[in-house]
Amino acid sequence: MRGLRTPMALMLLTATFSHHLFVSSAAAGPYPPIGQSVSSGYSSMSPYPSIGHSVQPQSGPYPMLGHTVDQVSYEQTSCSPESLCDSCCDEVFCDPGPKLSARVKFIYMRRDENSDPGILRNTATNQVVLKGNDFDFDFQPGIDASVSSHLGYGLELEARYLWIDDWNAGVYVVNPVPGDLQLLSNPLSAGAFTDDMSSTYSSRLRTAEVNLKQSSGDVTWLIGFRWGEIDEDMQINSVGTAGQVISDFDTRNDLFGGQIGAEALLGKWGKFELGGFAKTGIYGNTAKGVSRLQLGPNVLGTARDKRTEPAIMSEAGLETVFWLTQSVNLRLGYQVFIAHGIAVAAEQVKKTGNLNPGGTNNIVWLGLDTSSFLFTHGGTGALEIVW
Repeated sequence: MRGLRTPMALMLLTATFSHHLFVSSAAAGPYPPIGQSVSSGYSSMSPYPSIGHSVQPQSGPYPMLGHTVDQVSYEQTSCSPESLCDSCCDEVFCDPGPKLSARVKFIYMRRDENSDPGILRNTATNQVVLKGNDFDFDFQPGIDASVSSHLGYGLELEARYLWIDDWNAGVYVVNPVPGDLQLLSNPLSAGAFTDDMSSTYSSRLRTAEVNLKQSSGDVTWLIGFRWGEIDEDMQINSVGTAGQVISDFDTRNDLFGGQIGAEALLGKWGKFELGGFAKTGIYGNTAKGVSRLQLGPNVLGTARDKRTEPAIMSEAGLETVFWLTQSVNLRLGYQVFIAHGIAVAAEQVKKTGNLNPGGTNNIVWLGLDTSSFLFTHGGTGALEIVW
């Protein structure tokens, strides 16, 4: 019995020492003992931040928010896709910006003069007595209307229509003494006008466009499609008793193409804003022209031509904005419109052959000129409603 006491005591001593070593190691290990409250003393031992005593994590796979921010429970049915814009989700999902906006702009613009092609000459002195730039156009009213759908994330789809109908100008030419009046066609028209001549000129502009816009800070970029129509009519009519003679020169331009541009907010002072825009594009212009000479009810000669050529349309402007309410504003501005590569009526006389079949040079033809431009400018005023 004495021989067994020593090994048994040794075993007991070993078990006691092992238990003491396990407890000491567990207390000093990298993980807190079970049942002990978590303190910041363990934060340096782990790559994850410690959880404060007063913060209770919400369910769901989303990161914890700061101590002072009330978390949204993503398991609530009120935040389902069917009702993303409910009160609990406004700051997360909803775009507070407007969804639609409409603008009606009243414009008052002037068409600048043509270049100076000769139209009528004095047969006695060969002096040009009527030129294209003798027609002085006044300012005419028009409408510039647009509607936009705001798609979110700065995207906007815009449809716009611009219409001015029409600019008119007239020139009265007294028959010279000595001499008569003659059209400066090519070749020169046979015969001459022995009466005074009353000439009228009208010009009309219509465009429609669809643009996709993307805002970036104070600048909004756009790309789109645009159609334009520019019609002109010039008549030169005799005034007297020798029988009315009508010389008529008509042109029509149909332009189809794409454009790029930008709009910018240049400044903001309370309810006042200053903005500007510019756009330009390359177009295919299908131009048509008709030249006609008529004596009373009888048409003496008619010439026609049609061709498709490249053209450019550009537009720019400045605008001040005053917000009456959060949804309504007034706009006042100034804008210009330019079209180049078009057929204008005044340039077609020199491109028309002899329209009088009684002459020795009976060549009825028209070589349409499409190298001219239209320049218009003027003031604008608009009321815009946003909702």
